[in-house]
Amino acid sequence: MNLSLNAAQRDYPHTWNEVKAQIAEIKHASNADIIPMDVHVIEVDGIKVLEVICVTDLVEDDTELPASALRIRAPISEMSVSQRIH
Repeated sequence: MNLSLNAAQRDYPHTWNEVKAQIAEIKHASNADIIPMDVHVIEVDGIKVLEVICVTDLVEDDTELPASALRIRAPISEMSVSQRIH
């Protein structure tokens, strides 16, 4: 399921905070620019996961080419806010 960045932040605030923490950790370790662009709710081994696709200027280890996309995943630890309201 595709979500907007705003919907992901609103519907899964705790999980979104986990994603933000992962982004901050990567930025701190690498001094990279990381910009969230797209969000999906996917299922991995039966567990719902928030997958955030980011644009980055990180460079891959084995090459000097930039890794233009980065996927950051966090297990969804809460019921969607929109589901709780209904």
